[in-house]
Amino acid sequence: PLDKTKPWSMNGVKGVYGFMSKAYKFFSEPTNWTTGAEDPETEKLLHKTIKKVTEDIETFKFNTAISQMMIFNNHVNKVGKVSKETVKAFALILSPLAPHVGEELWQALGNKTTLAYEPWPKFDPAKTVDDQIEMAVQINGKMRGTVMIAPDISKDNLMAMVKVDERFSKFITGPIVKEIFVPGKILNLIVK
Repeated sequence: PLDKTKPWSMNGVKGVYGFMSKAYKFFSEPTNWTTGAEDPETEKLLHKTIKKVTEDIETFKFNTAISQMMIFNNHVNKVGKVSKETVKAFALILSPLAPHVGEELWQALGNKTTLAYEPWPKFDPAKTVDDQIEMAVQINGKMRGTVMIAPDISKDNLMAMVKVDERFSKFITGPIVKEIFVPGKILNLIVK
């Protein structure tokens, strides 16, 4: 973070160099581009990445913007192919932090002008919301597992789900004296 002091370390440079090399190698290669529609998972992650990078640049959190781009880069390298529109969006969000590589990717796409005059990519807020999230379940303070749930699940529905799941029900041997529910994070049951 910009507001934190940290001793200089070449490991940070090596990490960013590795990310930039991997990103350039993948996104600049036309054999990695498709002409069809983007994979839904990749499209969702792209919109999340555009949103995160946009917000982080506005608040000077460059380290977390880069981290999100690394997550996206790792994902697309696993998928193996992306649409040219995805390459275009990635070049644009990368350019404020790595202008030379952004321009190189832009030129690889066949553009004759600089990307500096291109509009910033827009994200679809509906595509930045997770359909399901993973929530931790603890019983008497011990982690007993996780469940995949809708992000807006109610405490009562989650409780009903946990009580019938045999992974958790075997630990509920007495009455529940306290329920600690932090939406989207954790459910902790205190059992007598």
